[in-house]
Amino acid sequence: MVSVPPPAESRPAHPDPAAKKLLLYNPSAGRRPGLSDVSRICRLFAAHGWAVIPQPTRGPQTGAEVVREYAPEIDGVIVLGGDGTVNEALPAMAGSRLFLAVLPGGTANVVARELGTPLRLDEAVAAIVCGEIRPVTLGKAGSRLFLAMAGIGFDARIVETLPGGLKRNLGKTAFALNALKVWRRYRFPAARFQTAGEAWEAPFAVVSNSRRYGGGFLMAPDASLERPELDLLLFQSREKRRYLGYFYHLLRQDHTRAAGVVNRKIHHLEIGGNTAIPFQVDGEPAGHLPVVIQSLPRALLLLFPAAPLRK
Repeated sequence: MVSVPPPAESRPAHPDPAAKKLLLYNPSAGRRPGLSDVSRICRLFAAHGWAVIPQPTRGPQTGAEVVREYAPEIDGVIVLGGDGTVNEALPAMAGSRLFLAVLPGGTANVVARELGTPLRLDEAVAAIVCGEIRPVTLGKAGSRLFLAMAGIGFDARIVETLPGGLKRNLGKTAFALNALKVWRRYRFPAARFQTAGEAWEAPFAVVSNSRRYGGGFLMAPDASLERPELDLLLFQSREKRRYLGYFYHLLRQDHTRAAGVVNRKIHHLEIGGNTAIPFQVDGEPAGHLPVVIQSLPRALLLLFPAAPLRK
């Protein structure tokens, strides 16, 4: 069970410059940071008076383990990596006194883009040092937490079947190539979605906590990390050609008004149907249906980069 972070009157609005921070990085993330990159980042933070402890993840789903190991001696975690690395840290940080900050270093960097973190490391460090800590909502899909979004069906199949080597070598291009391959072969089986008052069937859905999706796409324009609810977007057609139309509308940013698209605010969502239908969280495979998704308001302390430097 995820507890709520300390109340506003007992938590700092800004990080303590005298306290140590953990720099958690994924050596296999999209940009594959090397020791020279990590050393440079440590020097950049040191120039602002911050002492950071650099530590790599030790393999898939080991980020939380590293955070727990260093939790007693730090006041926050700076993640250098993509959304998957951020996701790894969440189980150790949800409901804790630790704040999370994000340095873009992955393939899509959805969370970093949502926060407006500069992509240049020196600018990102400066923005983080002057940032503000705020409580935000987390999503939970089954036993998996997510910060940006969860996907059910089509996009989860893309993530599930994407070769790791192709992702490391080609980045976003790998997703595009695999998306085309999956689109050609996928049968678009429909899942069942139910809230307290409505029910639908759809072969593809995104449950968004952030506005952005896949890096550059504005999937849920009304979503906010600081609101207690999540945004559900259902794409109901089972005709694969319609998905070319959905993509066109997504590029035009008018997809929420397109025929066959449902957009709702939710707190609790039950999803069932074909048990072969996969779901993903923050761009990482997370399992197959059935699954229950719920919002966890104020479950994480997130550092928002300084507004004057945000893009």
